Amino acid sequence: MNKVKSRYIANITQGDIFNIVQYINDITDDKDTRSSFFTKIIVSGYDASKVGDFPMDIYCTDSHGNSSNIVKSILHVKEKKAEAPTTAPMLLIAGNGGSATDSEHIDGELM
Repeated sequence: MNKVKSRYIANITQGDIFNIVQYINDITDDKDTRSSFFTKIIVSGYDASKVGDFPMDIYCTDSHGNSSNIVKSILHVKEKKAEAPTTAPMLLIAGNGGSATDSEHIDGELM
């Protein structure tokens, strides 16, 4: 039987992709290699698009269909900070020292 050991709490920002592999301390089995399990880890019970604490069940299966122990963990999803507002680009015209924005662009000519 394979055994999964994991850290208890994982933290991500709202909307981020949750990569369980970075939170797994170890996976052991008497037949399969450790690296083969990292594509077979199953995580259930969370929604990374919502803020909050989500209980998760983490386990994996080996090449013979045996399931590991279920590790209970929590995913803490923190609120994504609002992005700073952006300003419109500014076009500088060489030679006249002036500038133009989209609002000054009329019929293909800069006024």
